[in-house]
Amino acid sequence: EGLLIGTLTADPLILGTNNAARITILSGGNVGIGVAAPYYPFNVHGANITYGDARTNGLFFDTTSATTGTGGGIALGGYTNGTGGAVYHFGNIQGIKENSTAGNSASAMLFSTKANGAAPTVKMRIDSSGNVGIGTASPNYALDIESSTASMRVRKTANDCEVVIESSTAGAWTTYKSPNFYCGALYTINGVEQWAAGLLQGVDRWTVRKGRSGGEYFTITNSGKVGIGTD
Repeated sequence: EGLLIGTLTADPLILGTNNAARITILSGGNVGIGVAAPYYPFNVHGANITYGDARTNGLFFDTTSATTGTGGGIALGGYTNGTGGAVYHFGNIQGIKENSTAGNSASAMLFSTKANGAAPTVKMRIDSSGNVGIGTASPNYALDIESSTASMRVRKTANDCEVVIESSTAGAWTTYKSPNFYCGALYTINGVEQWAAGLLQGVDRWTVRKGRSGGEYFTITNSGKVGIGTD
């Protein structure tokens, strides 16, 4: 048998130093550090430790030998079937060393989730430069989204949804990239294609047409010729 330290009544167990309570365990099991009446199973109260912009109340330190990907993490879990089928990794948050160079402390933040029956995989990363990657481990832009399905939606639940592209100095561009002449803007109403504008597959000219496969209404060729109602 092991050693049991506790109370025989509904009184809390209190551990302290320097004549002051430091850790409190209530009769229901809630644990508080720096708080006498912890509301949650685990509460930590105390002044933040400040380092740069970071404000910290706790530390999870990875003692694995340093290399790319090492660093402390937090796992978030729960049950999958009533009070059974425990899963310890519904979601994970980890701060990692971003490289294998000795003494280089550049870091990244990883956010992971899991599919049913699978191990967690990283879904979002914030790298040391501040770039955010969703679906990519190497974001090259402030926001870099990579997906085999539709990548982003902006939806407003009232009238007049708006996406603003603004430069604080000069020049604001929307860039469309495709390896096979199929890129541009598609306009739909209630899921029905209305107009398409841009470079379409196999067509070396910019067009406006009725949907992606409809007839061309306006065309600009690579040579600069403009056609209305003709290609």
